[in-house]
Parts: sequence; structure tokens; C-alpha cells
Amino acid sequence: MKEAQDMLAKNGYGCFRSWIESLGMKKDAVNRLINRYDLIVANCDDQELIEDLPVSLTYEIAGWSRISRRQKLDRCFAQSDMPSQNCALFQT
Repeated sequence: MKEAQDMLAKNGYGCFRSWIESLGMKKDAVNRLINRYDLIVANCDDQELIEDLPVSLTYEIAGWSRISRRQKLDRCFAQSDMPSQNCALFQT
């Protein structure tokens, strides 16, 4: 999706959205996938750890603003009984 977005965005007339809609995909779902991909790429040294997290959690992490990411991660890890030291991996 990310590669297609980059290629189709170069055309400058917004054909990426038309393309995903022609595939029957929703814009929000595609944005979550792309944001998750960006999160994994930005933390490639910890890719395996990120991919081991529940997908829904990685969607949430990828969608957070950088300012509040640490606070929200602390809450999510506390609720999921995951070790809080994993939070440091997602700091920017």
C-alpha cells in the first residue's frame, strides 16, 4: 500500500484514493495499514517486537501524535499486562 501510495501520489491528482476504492478498500483502513507500516519502518531494529504486539495495539500506536505517545503507551501496557520497558522502543 505504501509503495502504491508513493507512486500514485507522484501523479499529483489524487488517484491513490480512487485506486483503493476500486479495490473495495476503505480510506481509513488503508491509512491504518500505512501508518502501521511507517511505525515498523521507523523502528526497524525492533521490527520483530512490534510485529509480536497485537495488531490493534500497533494501529493505535501508529496513529498517536508523538507528543502523547509515551503516556498512551504506558496506559496500554498497564492494561495489557505487558512489560512497560517496551514503551521505550516507541519513543521518538
